[in-house]
Amino acid sequence: MTELQKKLRDKLKTVSKDKDFILGVLLDAETEEDQQIIIDYIDKGEDVNEQNVTLLSVFLDNKRYHPERNLAGNDEF
Repeated sequence: MTELQKKLRDKLKTVSKDKDFILGVLLDAETEEDQQIIIDYIDKGEDVNEQNVTLLSVFLDNKRYHPERNLAGNDEF
């Protein structure tokens, strides 16, 4: 794991101890940019919960691999 991945893992543990949640977010956040976006979201502290962090990680993954799924044309979470 990179230092940024370790930092993200530690931040995710503050949201939930669920290993499936942590692993799922880590797998979705493949790039350093995505990892930092999730860290920043958690640090911001608004509506931070397991569901919203999971949605953000899936949003970032879909934005990268499945832009056709973004029917609403939203570029931001």
